Amino acid sequence: MNKSHLFFLLIFLPRLLFSQSPELKGILLNSATGEPVANAHVKVRKPGMGTVTGQAGTFSLAIPTLPAIIDFSCMGYEGISEEISTLTGELRTFYLKPRTYLLDVVTISDKPALTLYKDEDYSVLDFDFLDSCLLLVVFRNQLKHAEIILMTTGGDTLAAVPVPSSPALGLYRDVLSNIHYITRRDEAFQADYDPVLHRLTFPFRTSFDTIRKYIGGYRFLLGNRLWFQEDSPAGFMTAIGYYSPREGRKNILKSQDGRGMKTYYTESWFYHSDCSVPDPIDENERTAIDADAIAYRHFYFEKSCGELFRVSDTSMAFFNFCERRIEFLDRDGHAAGVTPIGFHLEKPGGFIASLTGSIIGGNDWKWNRRLIQDELLHNIYAGFSNRGYLRLKRIDLKTGELTPSAELPYEFPEKVKIFRGEVFFLYRGPGMAENRRLIKMALK
Repeated sequence: MNKSHLFFLLIFLPRLLFSQSPELKGILLNSATGEPVANAHVKVRKPGMGTVTGQAGTFSLAIPTLPAIIDFSCMGYEGISEEISTLTGELRTFYLKPRTYLLDVVTISDKPALTLYKDEDYSVLDFDFLDSCLLLVVFRNQLKHAEIILMTTGGDTLAAVPVPSSPALGLYRDVLSNIHYITRRDEAFQADYDPVLHRLTFPFRTSFDTIRKYIGGYRFLLGNRLWFQEDSPAGFMTAIGYYSPREGRKNILKSQDGRGMKTYYTESWFYHSDCSVPDPIDENERTAIDADAIAYRHFYFEKSCGELFRVSDTSMAFFNFCERRIEFLDRDGHAAGVTPIGFHLEKPGGFIASLTGSIIGGNDWKWNRRLIQDELLHNIYAGFSNRGYLRLKRIDLKTGELTPSAELPYEFPEKVKIFRGEVFFLYRGPGMAENRRLIKMALK
């Protein structure tokens, strides 16, 4: 027998034998909803042959010997195993239980922090809001295995599907509130959920570069206009305007930090030169400074000229930090009022207070140059940081005053978002083996 004939027998003989074996015909259903479970894996444990359920949840699988152990598995569901001892030729029904992720609870004061998603195998890569639901990209094994889960804000799983392409990069919300799944190969798949059929699909595919090129520079849609905010490369100026098919592109407002520009150009030489400064602890000693790092921190990283938000269906609010005020605009961009602000000017207590706070835990909270808007209620919050912790305070748009809202009980939270009066964020515990989980917490 030559090698080619031997190869043919080794590859195709098991399949020929299975084709002559009796078959198990069945249908796989969701135990909670009764809906078919499509694309689930059905496998004979020994010798390991299997199949995949169709869109109606049905399958047909050859069984070489009886009894046999059949394993059922599908992303988003708890796997099961069934022992098959007889085959009658009739359609048999099997059920998979959907996985839900409502686990740990950490209580800080009267506000509990609830873990919505935590899995020993999967880590959360990214999340966003699709309508009033949560859309998660979870992965394991260095992005080689990923899936997309749709769940309620209470933690109940609605749908779970494999990613349409890999490797995963994350999620992107465009100016029209569409959510796109993005891959590292510049692919973009728009997500769509059918609440009647409980089906999560990705019907539209384009490139991420195309989305950013045509609508990536806009902040929101108000009326029939796409509004934008553009910052100068150095960060000292901000321009606000809109685009509409009838009027084209139009700038309506500019903000310029003249004081910051003057400070930068008069002192940049000093901070970019080699020099030493008095030691903050011993006045008789001098210490060298990292001039480039100080220049970056003082003249680039902490600059913020302003930020534009949509606060209702007819109005906008521009936080003009350079002129220390909130400027309100109507839907046409006309001035509609002003509120003074000063929270962005608050400074920590100095080096000694900062040093003491880092050792014994002080009250050195500093605005971290972040404003976060509730995506449903349109309330705007300022974030304050202290030793890795984050405190959120709601901004009263009428007075400019701050209202304490919540302090997140975890250090270094990631991707903080607010929806319907609750804050959602990702958190990875200490240690490289800890997976990133999704947590929510109530705000006042």
